[in-house]
Amino acid sequence: MNWAVTLGRFDIMFAAITMARYSSIPREGHLKVCIRIFGYLKYHSKAAIRFNVNPIELPGDNDEVQKDWTQLYPNSTDESIKVETPVSVGPKVRTCWIMVDANHAHDLETRRSVSGILFFINGTLIKWYSKRQATVETSTYGSEIVAMKIAVEIAHEMRYKLKTLLVIR
Repeated sequence: MNWAVTLGRFDIMFAAITMARYSSIPREGHLKVCIRIFGYLKYHSKAAIRFNVNPIELPGDNDEVQKDWTQLYPNSTDESIKVETPVSVGPKVRTCWIMVDANHAHDLETRRSVSGILFFINGTLIKWYSKRQATVETSTYGSEIVAMKIAVEIAHEMRYKLKTLLVIR
């Protein structure tokens, strides 16, 4: 299942990480669930990642609203990523959105939540992430905040990568 997720079948990632917890002591019920997951893959074998290179217009993109954040962040006037590399060849891209969700107390034994994150560039899904959180949160709000923290870290990582490739606006 992990190979399928690595090759782009992120639709079974949640099931794969749930079943991976029981790989040291699998039971008969776990085998039945794994067979169902592979049956799902067989039935939905035509699933594919669709590449959409067209920039997506988000609501409020064309609004000419000037935002001044210098009062809240006075020492942060310039972006910390400074890259001096050759000019890029292709068209510029735009990071459109990151979808984030958390399943509060997914694991009934440890009450740990699961974070799920999808990162899009233009209209194409580029990075997907699903993992149990390292902490136990007491509310859905707390688990969502932890998921957002992970999403911001992924956004910084991807922004740095795209900035070094000179393909980001």
